[in-house]
Amino acid sequence: MLDDYRPPLVDLFDSVHRLQQDPWGLRLLCLEIQERLIAERTSIERTIRQCRDEVASRKRRLRSKGEPRLDKHAAQHIQGRIQNSLDTVDRCRDVLQIFGSIGDALAHIYLPSWDIKHLSLKETSGFISGKEGFQKEHDILRAIFEHGGVAIMADLTYSVRYGDLITLGKQGLQILEVKSSKRSNCRIRRQQRKQDSLASFLSADSDTLTDYFLEGWEAWRVIRYHLRSEEADHREKLNQLIRRAYRKGFASHEVEPGLYYAALKGHTSRFRRFASSLKRRITGAPQVWYLNMCKSWVPGYRPLVLSIQDAEALFDFYNGALSLLVIIDPQVIEDTLSASGLAVSFEPQEDIALEVKCQAPSEAGDLGPMRVGRYFFQRIPFEFLSLDWALREIIAVYFQTPTMKSTQLVRNSSG
Repeated sequence: MLDDYRPPLVDLFDSVHRLQQDPWGLRLLCLEIQERLIAERTSIERTIRQCRDEVASRKRRLRSKGEPRLDKHAAQHIQGRIQNSLDTVDRCRDVLQIFGSIGDALAHIYLPSWDIKHLSLKETSGFISGKEGFQKEHDILRAIFEHGGVAIMADLTYSVRYGDLITLGKQGLQILEVKSSKRSNCRIRRQQRKQDSLASFLSADSDTLTDYFLEGWEAWRVIRYHLRSEEADHREKLNQLIRRAYRKGFASHEVEPGLYYAALKGHTSRFRRFASSLKRRITGAPQVWYLNMCKSWVPGYRPLVLSIQDAEALFDFYNGALSLLVIIDPQVIEDTLSASGLAVSFEPQEDIALEVKCQAPSEAGDLGPMRVGRYFFQRIPFEFLSLDWALREIIAVYFQTPTMKSTQLVRNSSG
């Protein structure tokens, strides 16, 4: 089914790459991309609804005790048709995920990637077709571009989960909630306060985000830690590697000490040799990310459409014809942190990747342990960031903030 969407997807990937080069000069292209996403999503949602209706109708027929009664062969035929419809729904959802990643790319083009996480910590939206107030959102989206601004419709993304529209213009970043009526209540006012707080935080007017918005975490607040150095990545090396894989069938490279990339375009025997060579180079268990298993990209991370610059190769990745792996040698992590007097343990917890502490607490004044969130750490494979750069930032945060040892969330004193 995905092959049917190759032309529109490849064209949209190319459009995003063009927009990436000149976001404000080509801002109307951002609107054009969203218009196309609306049309594609609406069509796919229509297919899903039709399949659901067919499933419901056929299940009623199976349960029916009226005449004519179904024989075994007829019942099996209907069950097969039901399964086909369910499979179509699953494939449609996979395609929606890809279109959603294109919407995410628009958000990452206009907003700092480090800020988008805070916009994504909420449940995803449902269908846009048939949604009450959607036409009003659509009209406002167009009006913002007509008046020289830029806006991103939240329902076209998986990363923007607050408000209906995110706008950027002379007044800075704003989160708009489009209401179909003028009524207000406590829930709406509370929602507006949280969105105002978030917008202020993301506009850099505030380094602290209070009233954090994860359910049950109201007593937490977020502290902004500014990066000590410019973010370093290996995306250009990734794209060079992909081009080599298309020429040779397989390519791998140690992009920096302890960080390996591999791209596979059909030659599984060469991949097996690469895996064997890694076992000789890496002591202990390497940390491996098979990126094809993460096609439904985790909300908040930089989408692959902004990292892989060849639109056809990107489609091949989503279609399973191109495989990508990122491997980290944990010994390099231990050695790098040890050189700064830190010990590290690798945590099996879902939200925690590492725990860092002083090797000699008495000499350092016992700064205590610091836990590094898995969300932050997995930016290394998912966004192709430099391992060394990320470790230097972890070291800097550890010694900079001895009294607050969470890299992401800090308990409010009133909590």
